[in-house]
Amino acid sequence: MKNEIYASTGDFTGMANGYDYTVIKEIAPKLRCDGIELMLYPAWYADFENIISTIASYGANIPVIHFDKCIGIHLAEHTAEDLAEAKRKFTLNVWAAKRIGAKKAVFHLWGGKNSDIFIERSLKFLPDFYRECDEAGIELLIENIPARYHGPFSNWCRVREVCPDARFIYDTRFGEFHAEHGLIMHRGLWGRVKHIHISSFERGKMEIWGLIRPILHPGEGCVDFRALVADMPKYEHSVTLESPVLSKNGEIDVEKLNHSLDYLAELFGGKA
Repeated sequence: MKNEIYASTGDFTGMANGYDYTVIKEIAPKLRCDGIELMLYPAWYADFENIISTIASYGANIPVIHFDKCIGIHLAEHTAEDLAEAKRKFTLNVWAAKRIGAKKAVFHLWGGKNSDIFIERSLKFLPDFYRECDEAGIELLIENIPARYHGPFSNWCRVREVCPDARFIYDTRFGEFHAEHGLIMHRGLWGRVKHIHISSFERGKMEIWGLIRPILHPGEGCVDFRALVADMPKYEHSVTLESPVLSKNGEIDVEKLNHSLDYLAELFGGKA
């Protein structure tokens, strides 16, 4: 297997440092990986175009963008106001992807307290979302985030029925939580997985639906990554480490981040 290895900006930006996008300029050059995945936050909308343009000016390699998770929550709420907001934010996120040069976009189709209860309603918007991304040269990838009613794999099957050319992004933490590693890798959809998120968790620690925390690094939690990769069908795309190194007081542990990136390079191939 040979894949590009990325680090999520969510590893070192968040509430603890006020979602400070300026740290990307300092941290990105220190990372032993092939690029970064940019996490978009609701806190940025007040000055969105300026923030995205500033990030673009840093010159970092950003092949993947993670669309605002709240878009899926708006879809799940399904009020007229929420649907309008989902569409507005989706278009802004597509613009951001084009502005920074990303080619893949991670998308949460459902979320929040309603989770996937109204998945059939949300699916109606997918063809337009795919069309918007296709026109921008961006590959839209649906993530297997926790699902309360149907399960992520079942929802992926629904997505494929609506959009036969749909592509997906596989998160190992969520796959472990739902016990769906085997389903996703061996039940006909693996060829549609074009990106992977890597993180783990400690079973029983805040393992409430939708709150699988703390988010841990490979080797710290219950996901057996060597066994997972050994069972994985051929995969030659990209992998992002999505395990935070941001402390409660805002300090960033670059050494720990690089240690985990080195481990992923060993498992999957990459720069390190």
